[in-house]
Amino acid sequence: LAAAALLALSAKESTRAALMSGGGPFRLLELAAASDAAVARCGVAALRNLSEPEETRAQLLAEPGLLQGLFNLACADDPDVQRDSLIALMLLATVTSHRAAFVQLLPALPFAQLCGTCLVEIEHACARLLFLVARAGADVSTTLHEVAGQPLRELLCSEHAVVRTTAAQAAGRLARHHEAGRVALLDAGVLHPLL
Repeated sequence: LAAAALLALSAKESTRAALMSGGGPFRLLELAAASDAAVARCGVAALRNLSEPEETRAQLLAEPGLLQGLFNLACADDPDVQRDSLIALMLLATVTSHRAAFVQLLPALPFAQLCGTCLVEIEHACARLLFLVARAGADVSTTLHEVAGQPLRELLCSEHAVVRTTAAQAAGRLARHHEAGRVALLDAGVLHPLL
């Protein structure tokens, strides 16, 4: 009951500020990690709601453990929890000051499982997350290329046009950074689906 009430509050623009300042993000993260599936879904959906406005994203990322928690939730067995946590991560990845933390945590995502869901929201969130983390001008590590190669190959073969387009944009960003990155993407087989 409390989880459903917090979800409803997170959806309203007029109550988001109070939820953000009153320790809400930490409480929602606790709810999202609950063993009760309905409670967990409410908690992660509320975090997704709080991630939607640009003005709340930096504050959410400043919450200790929230980013790691969302990455952990993206590994959940429940597709609703996966979807909402991935969309929250995708939205939060627009904050450039936390890019290094995203690059560090990205290998923890089960991309093989997520990219094979055939669910457009999950696949698009994966492609968009890779696109945002590989933003132009950023120092992109070889690790990112290695982590991104195989998922991008899968996403480039998606049945959903929006996923293929976003994955192609991510591959393009990664390929522009340095030679080692291009080699890692070619080794992952990204070229064939692009042709």
